Amino acid sequence: MEDFSTTDAGIIFIGIILVLREVFAFVIKKRNGKHEYECIECIKKIKSISKQTDDLHRWHDVRDDEGIPVWHIRKSLEKAIIKLADNVKEQTIAIQEQSAVLERIDRPEFKGD
Repeated sequence: MEDFSTTDAGIIFIGIILVLREVFAFVIKKRNGKHEYECIECIKKIKSISKQTDDLHRWHDVRDDEGIPVWHIRKSLEKAIIKLADNVKEQTIAIQEQSAVLERIDRPEFKGD
């Protein structure tokens, strides 16, 4: 058997360092590539959110003839709708009472037959 010299150990050590350097360079390059891809995806998401925000602003910026935003409910309109609902409720009660009277009138004891 040949003796292992310091020169041989040095050459092996340098070889190991070169291999590790290449492995680390590959890992760093792969990680940077993934990081770059993630940045591109973030930019795409930010652009999408910006587009949606612009669309939302465009929707909310629409105004009627009086300059009031269309999405805004005027207090007078709200009051008119509440009053209309109350009137419909009162009419429903009146119709139910009329139906009850008509049912009583339709009974045989009221017909005179």
